[in-house]
Amino acid sequence: MNDNAATRFDPMLDTLDRVVWAIEVRDPHQLTADGIGETTRMAMSELAAAHGCALGVCVDDDSYDSTPEGTFYRWDISVPREQHLDRDDTGIPRAITALGAWLATQLPAGLDDWIYEPDLAETWQAAVGDELRDNAADLLVPLEAAMLGRRRDGAQEIEPLLRCHAGAAEPRAGTYALLLGHDPDVAEHGYAPWLVLSAGYIPPNGFWTTPAGAALSRFSHTDHPILIAPRPAPAVWWISVTTAPFVPTIPAPASAFTPTPPTATPGARHQWTGTDPATLVARATADLLALFPYLRDSATRS
Repeated sequence: MNDNAATRFDPMLDTLDRVVWAIEVRDPHQLTADGIGETTRMAMSELAAAHGCALGVCVDDDSYDSTPEGTFYRWDISVPREQHLDRDDTGIPRAITALGAWLATQLPAGLDDWIYEPDLAETWQAAVGDELRDNAADLLVPLEAAMLGRRRDGAQEIEPLLRCHAGAAEPRAGTYALLLGHDPDVAEHGYAPWLVLSAGYIPPNGFWTTPAGAALSRFSHTDHPILIAPRPAPAVWWISVTTAPFVPTIPAPASAFTPTPPTATPGARHQWTGTDPATLVARATADLLALFPYLRDSATRS
């Protein structure tokens, strides 16, 4: 490791429940075989878990300047506060040092430009995302209890995605997406789009004129449930399931992504709203199992 392994970081990170650290290495001569992210995914996940951490996204197909000389590989690690505070004399969490040392054994010799640093943007995303999840726990906890075990087609390997799109000022807002499986009514057309479950609130009056609303509208989320903190009053909960041929923001193996077909996509859009989250989850779950019986069968098999 060179001196770039040492890093300076904001002391405020020490107050957060978790910090996203990045392990990155440059490969200007492209010495590494293709697919190193997928090759190391399982072992890195297990090793990270052994250190009390969680593996996030692996990037192994990018370049800083779109040239071979800019090629880099990166692994994002979610590090809880206890492990974040357990640092060596260079300021790096010992868990990150151990993970980096193992990665170095998996890559070719001669890759010396390693960088360990906290990712401030992803850490902020995680912190606000945790707040949004806690704020909507009345809905998300029973919803995940009802649906996580029913997923199939590889969707069960993909974590629910809670993405914060705006959070510097109140209200903070984001989106929640859960892949259920491929839409069985569309797969026969030669492609296999996902059924994506979204959950949150119906945005209150005036929300779309706030900075958070403006940020979300730029991402075309105006027709989706929204997670908002502080909680709207009164809170009207919203669950929707749609056929989505491409879900580019969910970290997942490449096999999880499906290209958009050249013609209009047939599919589904179902929505449920209500003021009582438990009742809403029960109603949406019952309807989904009637609409897509294969989800009921997948829970039976598991």
